[in-house]
Amino acid sequence: MKLCRCGQIVKDRCLKCSPIPQHKKTTAERGYDSRWKRLSESIRKNNPLCHDCLENDMVTPATEVHHIIKIADAPQLKYERTNLVQLCTACHERRHNV
Repeated sequence: MKLCRCGQIVKDRCLKCSPIPQHKKTTAERGYDSRWKRLSESIRKNNPLCHDCLENDMVTPATEVHHIIKIADAPQLKYERTNLVQLCTACHERRHNV
C-alpha cells in the first residue's frame, strides 16, 4: 500500500489521479458484456471477411467488430447491427487512428 499525491491509500496506483488509458482496459472494463460477445461472434461468423479490406479488393479475416457511430455519441446503438461493421485489426486501428 502507498499514499497517492491526492491523499488516497492505494495498492498499485490511484485510478483518480492516473486512470488506465481506454485502449489498455479489458473489454469488460470498457463495458462490453456477454451480450456484446455473442453479437460480435455472430456478426463475424456471418461476415467472416474484413469489410474495409473487401472494399479495397483484399481478402482478410475479420477479427473485430466496430461501432460506426461511437457508443459515447449514441449509446442506444450499442447492439444495433446496422451500426456495426466487421474489421481486421489493422483496419480497426486505422478507423480509430491508432
